[in-house]
Amino acid sequence: MTIPLEIAKKELTTQNISAVSRFQSETLFVDLVQTDTSLIGVVMGDDVTLNLGRGEIADNAGVGSNIPVRTSFTLSGDDADNYTITQATYITVTIKEVRILSLELYGTIDLRYPDY
Repeated sequence: MTIPLEIAKKELTTQNISAVSRFQSETLFVDLVQTDTSLIGVVMGDDVTLNLGRGEIADNAGVGSNIPVRTSFTLSGDDADNYTITQATYITVTIKEVRILSLELYGTIDLRYPDY
C-alpha cells in the first residue's frame, strides 16, 4: 500500500528591510535595501536567497511620510522550492515634495573669483 505524502513548504519572513526615501516623481516604484540578515526561518545548510526587487506605492500616495510600500519578494537558490515568502507589511517610505525654483535674471552676472 502506498500513501501519498505531501510536504508543506516552510514559510519565511523578513526583517531589516527598508525603502529609500525619495522625491515625488511620476513613478510608483521605490528602491529597497536590506541591512544585516533579512531572511528568517531558513534551515541551516539550505541554499535560499531573498531577492528584494523594487517596492511600489499606491498611485495616489502623494507627498508624506510612513507611506506603505507593497513588496514582491522572490526566493532563489537550490532549496528555494522548499519555501514560501511572506511579503512584508512593515515597510514604509517618505516621499518628499519637489520644489521648483524659478529665477529671472536681467543684466550680467560675474561669477569669477576675485583676485586677492
